[in-house]
Amino acid sequence: PHLPSSPLFSYLELGRIVTRPPRVHWMTVAARCIRFDPRRRRDAGIWEVREDPRQHVHSKVWAWIALDRAARSGRALRMARQKVATWESTRDEIAAEVRERGFSAELGSYVRSYGSSHSTARFCCYR
Repeated sequence: PHLPSSPLFSYLELGRIVTRPPRVHWMTVAARCIRFDPRRRRDAGIWEVREDPRQHVHSKVWAWIALDRAARSGRALRMARQKVATWESTRDEIAAEVRERGFSAELGSYVRSYGSSHSTARFCCYR
């Protein structure tokens, strides 16, 4: 799917030179995503829905996007290959899970949480 771009990655695509602060930024973002472990973690979501913690698709997609941007930027910044590979593999696992468990063919849309029958318009552009 097409994921939104980040200003930093757009900057890198233009071939601009980036110094250490963006490296630290992406290392922090990716480390937090991996520590959060969106593959297994349940949460209450960001919306005002009062329910037990669930495997919310919204949370997982944003972790997927963050790790994608970290990995792409990490490659462009020539960061440690093993670190970038970890971000890429985690991103790919999350993406595969979201595609498999977060999309309802019956509804023709992504759902609020895994196993839910409630569709969500939040990701209509990520198909």
